[in-house]
Amino acid sequence: MTESPRGNLLLGMAVDVAYLEAFPMFARLEADELTRVASFAEERFYPPGKTIFSSGDECQGLFIVRSGQVKVFKAAPDGREQIYRVVEPEDFFAESALFAGGHHASYAEALTDAKLILIHRRPFVEFLSEKPLASLGMLHGMSLHVRDMGRLIEDLTLKDARGRFARYVLRHMQGPVLPGSSYRLPAP
Repeated sequence: MTESPRGNLLLGMAVDVAYLEAFPMFARLEADELTRVASFAEERFYPPGKTIFSSGDECQGLFIVRSGQVKVFKAAPDGREQIYRVVEPEDFFAESALFAGGHHASYAEALTDAKLILIHRRPFVEFLSEKPLASLGMLHGMSLHVRDMGRLIEDLTLKDARGRFARYVLRHMQGPVLPGSSYRLPAP
């Protein structure tokens, strides 16, 4: 393993084409197309608390969370944070900087040990311009992110703390609600 300038460990492994194939964005691609995407991708490991990118950094590419959790947020000079989203496995982030100017408007930080796939920007954008099915998969994922941001704005402006907490609990509960049962929720 080698260490990058940011101090994150780069895994000395090629990106698994079978993993990419199972990822919804790439599910309809042919084997040679998946191999091409894997050729400009790399796996990276970030320990908890490690910065993946900062606001103003040039976009390296699209990140896919293979395992762990990543917090995408905006930070105020006084240290306050607005968390835009917590990215879980099987989801991606940094898509807005990928297409809109090439610089990040937010921060990303590993909340837990996070294994990420970085698909490098320039060859990926070229690939998307040639492959409409992959572009449609990307648009689908981005539309889900826009919907989630709308919910966040709704929660912050139209709901009190009790309402926001109720939505959080309902979103993370698995199975039926049974009287007298206890549930373990992930930390926001």
